[in-house]
Amino acid sequence: MPTTPLQFEWDSIVAVDDMDLKNRLKPSSILQFFQDIATEHANILDIGYRKMMSMKCFWVLTKVSAEVVKNPSMCERVKILTYPRKPSPVEATRDYYILDSKGEVLVRGSSKWCVLDFANKKIRRTSDVFSYTDEYYYPKDAISGGCTRLRPPADGKVIGDYEVKITDLDTNVHMNNAKYANLLLDYENIDFVQKYDLKCFEINYLGELAFAEKVKIIRAGESGERIYHGVKSDGRDAFLMSAKWEKRRGK
Repeated sequence: MPTTPLQFEWDSIVAVDDMDLKNRLKPSSILQFFQDIATEHANILDIGYRKMMSMKCFWVLTKVSAEVVKNPSMCERVKILTYPRKPSPVEATRDYYILDSKGEVLVRGSSKWCVLDFANKKIRRTSDVFSYTDEYYYPKDAISGGCTRLRPPADGKVIGDYEVKITDLDTNVHMNNAKYANLLLDYENIDFVQKYDLKCFEINYLGELAFAEKVKIIRAGESGERIYHGVKSDGRDAFLMSAKWEKRRGK
C-alpha cells in the first residue's frame, strides 16, 4: 500500500443501506465513502470549504472512477485511505482505497478536481491553493490510467428520464456527486443487476443538476461494457458514465 506524508485514513463500517439487493457495495456508497474522507482531509490540509471561500474560490469534482476488487460484507469494518497526487497547473487528482481488516484492497478509486473562482466561475491555478514539493506525493495511480474523458455514444438509445429529487440534493442545492451513481443500477433491468456484478465505473460530471430538473438517460453498449449519457431538457450534457459488468458465476 502507498505511504506518503499527505496520506490520511480512518476506520468505518459498511452499513446495511450501503449494500444492494445482492449484498454488494452500492456504487453510490463507494462514492459516499470517497466524498466523506476527501472532505475531512481537505479541512485538515486547510483547503476545505471555509478556507476556499475565504480565498473566493471552491473545489469542483469533474471526474471520478472506482474499481471493485472484492465486495465487503454487511457490517464489516473497513479502512478508508486517501491522498492527493501531484496536481497539474489546472487539475488536482485524489486517489482512494477501501481496505479490509487485513489491509487487502476491496475498492480502489481516483478523482479529478479543479478550482473555480467564485465570482467569474473561471478555472484558477491549483498552485494558488495547494502546493507541495515532489517528495510529498505518491507517484503511482490507484487505478491504472486514472480518470478518463468519456465520449457520448453514437448509437445510444433513450431508456428513461430522471427528475432530481429533494433527497438527491447537497448543501449547494444541486444533485450530490454520489447520487449520480444510483442511476447505474436504477436504469438497468432487475434481472440484469442480479446476474451481473459491477466491476468498475467512471463518471464525468458535465453540468450541475438542480431540484426537479429532468435529464434524459441514454444507454449504449453490450452487457459487458456500457455507456450512460445524461442530457438536460435544453440539450446540454449533464453527465457521462461508463460501467463494466461481469456475469456472476453460475448465472
